[in-house]
Amino acid sequence: MLQPSPQMWRRLASLSLAIAAGLFLLLTPLAVHARAGGIAAGSCAGCHGGSGDAKVTIEPSSLDVAFGQTIQLKVSVETPRVAGMYLYTSIACAADGDPSTPDPGTYQVLNGQQTIAISGSGEGPTGTSVEHSSPKSAQNGVTTFLVNWTAPQKSCGVMFTANVLAANGDGGRGGDNNGTAQASVSVGCMGPGTVFFRDFDGDGHGVSGPSSLRACTPPKYYSAVNDDCDDNDERNFPGNTEKCDLRDNNCNSMVDDGLANETLYEDGDKDGYGKFGGMTHVGCTGMAGWGVGQDDCDDTNPTVHPNATETCNGLDDDCDTRVDDGVLPECGLGWCRRLAYSCGGVCTVGQPRAETCNYFDDDCDGLIDEEPDLCPPGQGCQLGVCVVGASVPPPPPPPPETGGNGPVLSSGGGPAMSSGGAPPVSSTPVGSGSTVPKPPTTGTSGGAKALAPATDSNENVSGCSIGGTSSGAGHSLLTLGLIIAAGSRFRRQRIIPHLRP
Repeated sequence: MLQPSPQMWRRLASLSLAIAAGLFLLLTPLAVHARAGGIAAGSCAGCHGGSGDAKVTIEPSSLDVAFGQTIQLKVSVETPRVAGMYLYTSIACAADGDPSTPDPGTYQVLNGQQTIAISGSGEGPTGTSVEHSSPKSAQNGVTTFLVNWTAPQKSCGVMFTANVLAANGDGGRGGDNNGTAQASVSVGCMGPGTVFFRDFDGDGHGVSGPSSLRACTPPKYYSAVNDDCDDNDERNFPGNTEKCDLRDNNCNSMVDDGLANETLYEDGDKDGYGKFGGMTHVGCTGMAGWGVGQDDCDDTNPTVHPNATETCNGLDDDCDTRVDDGVLPECGLGWCRRLAYSCGGVCTVGQPRAETCNYFDDDCDGLIDEEPDLCPPGQGCQLGVCVVGASVPPPPPPPPETGGNGPVLSSGGGPAMSSGGAPPVSSTPVGSGSTVPKPPTTGTSGGAKALAPATDSNENVSGCSIGGTSSGAGHSLLTLGLIIAAGSRFRRQRIIPHLRP
């Protein structure tokens, strides 16, 4: 007879342990999660399938709960035979609430309800969720589960959700049906809570449904109104401005209504400007893929189009056929100002030239026409033009009365204008950049009073005139001389004819 080797003994021992472990697992009752003998799940539909229309309700004993108050929840399932359930809590606090995880409250199981409580430490009489320990039979076509719940010490909206299975009790997966129900209570309100509606897209307009939440104030993604026509798109809600996007932005059941239509052109880069020679479309402006005009010089680059801001990048950004116009690096002033040949190129300042009267900074010092001798004598530089009488240096003082060439005209003993110069000339601007001499306003009786006025803005007129404020005697002598001259002429006319042969 063969004796087993040590290796064979070890193999037999390992096999025996494996068989014992398998028998232990088969004979030991498993913890129940979502179904008897099954796996942990939030819903029964994954294993049992069904139509999903099992009728189920959740009835809280109170809708407005104080901090730490205990209420009773009643979960009812319509079923011909048995039912199971999984009950859990969702907490929604104010939009600016505490960032910490909200306290979901505490469940307590009751005797005879065939339920267990589940918490982070395992199963027991209390926990944060509840499920059936074994399928519970129906009474008059309804299976009822009762459970207590104690509210947290925080003002929030609380949502209870029950996932149930209405089963036929045959132990198989077929013929069963699943369903879901929700109910909400408010915690810690000063008065009755308010029902807020789920606002999935966050546009301030919600939709009514089983996810509506009772709370003291609207939590994040909840709204006090339930009029949203599309709660999956924040661009569509009542009162919004209609835009050209093939959407009903204002929820009036019409798309792009009230917008003017025009001919649009294919816009490959979606910058709002069409390209030349592309397809056309008649519709409202602003729709992606269709642009106004057909002047986009590069329909593959959304930053290049008419009205774009020109930047120094080697491109014609604004489609004016010029590259980097007005944005190349520059240096120097006036005549010396230069541009670099490229965006990263070196800019070299030009050489200055002599300043001239041209309303330009020729010598590159930042000043325009600042030199004093830019124009001929008697003229000044105004706005780039040499103007007679403008900023002319004052004349030398008149010579003594008995010196020089003597007086030209004298009355009353005062010195008159000498041939050595003219009195100072003041100028009054006329139009833009031109002046006319303005006569002085002072003078002496019978002497040199004023310069004759110029007849042209570029003509310098100098000379004297008889004073305009002569005495009464002067006027009498002048009148007497005129009378004598007239009488002499009259006598000659009467005498001379008698002397003719």
